[in-house]
Amino acid sequence: MIDPDLCKDVSFLVVDDQIHMNELVDMVVSSLGARSVVRVDGGLKALEAIATKVPDILITDLNMDDLDGLALARAVRAMPEPARSIHIIMVTGRHGDDIEQTAMAAGIDVFITKPIWTKRLFTALEDYVKGR
Repeated sequence: MIDPDLCKDVSFLVVDDQIHMNELVDMVVSSLGARSVVRVDGGLKALEAIATKVPDILITDLNMDDLDGLALARAVRAMPEPARSIHIIMVTGRHGDDIEQTAMAAGIDVFITKPIWTKRLFTALEDYVKGR
């Protein structure tokens, strides 16, 4: 059973240039009690948002026009603390060991492939909260 208050004290930054994916991820984390969810439509806007308020978790797509998820992760990992320690989850339609290994090397903590990713996202969030 999923705890509806699992993420009540967790702040999120959701980054995807497709509005429906932003809304879907927002719906998932909100169903887990998240009260602080910022959504942006690109990597450059994500960096601006992080400069304003560092989230606990960054959920990002891989392919975006302005700054892709790999470049975003590398930029976050190059920032000073506390930004450098943001937990980064990548949700993407790209499959294959090579892209997953590249993502992990860029600083991604959890790599989730679409379309069957909702359960994996719940599990990743639960693991994060329990490990805090």
